[in-house]
Amino acid sequence: MLTTEVVVIGIVNLKTTNMKHNLKTIEDILNVVNAENIDNFLIDFRGFLSVNMLVQTTQELVGKENVEITREEREVMHWIDDGKTEAHITIKVNE
Repeated sequence: MLTTEVVVIGIVNLKTTNMKHNLKTIEDILNVVNAENIDNFLIDFRGFLSVNMLVQTTQELVGKENVEITREEREVMHWIDDGKTEAHITIKVNE
């Protein structure tokens, strides 16, 4: 069961969930990030960017055709608003 707590302060809607979000656009981010989860989101977002920079660097070193990562892993941030800061990604470098 999904539980959602909503607190309304003026025109700000603070919402916490334990949901998985597929973030593709800035609007997607704005729809799920709030004052209560922004710090956790920023930690995870930095990790997402770091992993993608690592993939890009690896592709430059060994050739793009030798590094396998799905297009979705590069274009969509799968973020679970659970307060944890962990990520799982599979990158395969062909020999």
